[in-house]
Amino acid sequence: MLVYTRFTVTRSTAISSRHRARPPKSVRLRQARLADIPSLIDLENQSFVSYYRPHRFTARDFQWYLTAPEALLLVAVKRKILGYISGRTGSPTRSGRIDSVAVAPQARGKEVGLQLAYGFLQKSKRKGSRSIWLEVGQKNAVAKALFAATGFRPYRKLRAYYGKGADALRLRASL
Repeated sequence: MLVYTRFTVTRSTAISSRHRARPPKSVRLRQARLADIPSLIDLENQSFVSYYRPHRFTARDFQWYLTAPEALLLVAVKRKILGYISGRTGSPTRSGRIDSVAVAPQARGKEVGLQLAYGFLQKSKRKGSRSIWLEVGQKNAVAKALFAATGFRPYRKLRAYYGKGADALRLRASL
């Protein structure tokens, strides 16, 4: 299982806010299914091409997220899968984490990532999480704005987290 958080989103309209954003529903969110794995692998290959490439999820990784009791894997659907978010919730420490987010190229800039993040936070809270953690590439301004809009705040800088010259920020959201 991978522990890196990777984000592939593009600039969207006004994603900055001091309060948790509640995006309009343009897609339907649902729990992923085993039959979704081929589409999720395709999305991985389209989404993670730079320094995230070595950290792409495999079919086995997605199977883990579908079967582990603490795992959560949501997909955004509008006729086909346009994105996903994966992570863990409801641990004994009452904190969860987002491990990966990907949005299909044709759906970027349409608040799909925002809807996925908000859905993950809602489900995590229902499962007993009090906070959610994630890591994001320091240079990924769009992802940082996305998560700021859903209530995440910087916690600390992680040097070379994604490899040489690829620092990250650890973010935290209270639920």
